[in-house]
Amino acid sequence: MYEKPLDEKPLYRRNYQNMQETLMTELKLCHPPVAVKFFYAQIEVDYFKKWHDYHEPTQATPFCTLMDTAHLEKQIIYLEAKTLGCDDAKYRFNWQDATAQASNHPRQQLQHGVLGIAIAPLTVAQFVADTVHCYCTKAQADELIDQWTLASGAQPLEVNSNSASCADCVLVHNKNLAKISPACCSRHSASEDAHLNVILPGDHLKHVIEQLSERRISLGSSSLNRPGDGVFRFSVG
Repeated sequence: MYEKPLDEKPLYRRNYQNMQETLMTELKLCHPPVAVKFFYAQIEVDYFKKWHDYHEPTQATPFCTLMDTAHLEKQIIYLEAKTLGCDDAKYRFNWQDATAQASNHPRQQLQHGVLGIAIAPLTVAQFVADTVHCYCTKAQADELIDQWTLASGAQPLEVNSNSASCADCVLVHNKNLAKISPACCSRHSASEDAHLNVILPGDHLKHVIEQLSERRISLGSSSLNRPGDGVFRFSVG
């Protein structure tokens, strides 16, 4: 819960701007990262609404569609159970009982009591992100998840075959481990490509950024493939 009064502006935005700049520079991401926040206290909701120029869905909308809106349209979204249009996502966020398609497992659901969810481009987020969602090419995803693995020491990477953005965010938040997975089928038509989802725990992002910056300074390149040399060289003739 926020301890500062509602009239005191938060300072997270400046830090997130620097973090995003490093990610975009070092990994050449196609789309800016998106921060996700799960609100459990009304004061957090009030704080968010005071300091963000946000949008709310006018009709029930799937979570993955709202994620696309934040990624591609750079909009800040706030949603509650009544504006979420996906039964699977409602189950993941503990806003609905399990359906026939959903496995009834506590790790696959948020703790009960979520009041609302914020989705925002990282640079404009005035809150502490619970998860950070990156939409990457295969090469970018491999590099980012390898950087996280090296920074966190969490090996081997736990495989997750679920391609739902809602399930990924919940699993990352509950287990405090990064995930890489295929994009939801709806995103192929929305973005016209087949990128991968990489979701990091919000409090892990700074450690990945520190490692990228340290490797750039000490080795001349942040790349884990060839430090100091950003391309592969071939002998011809």
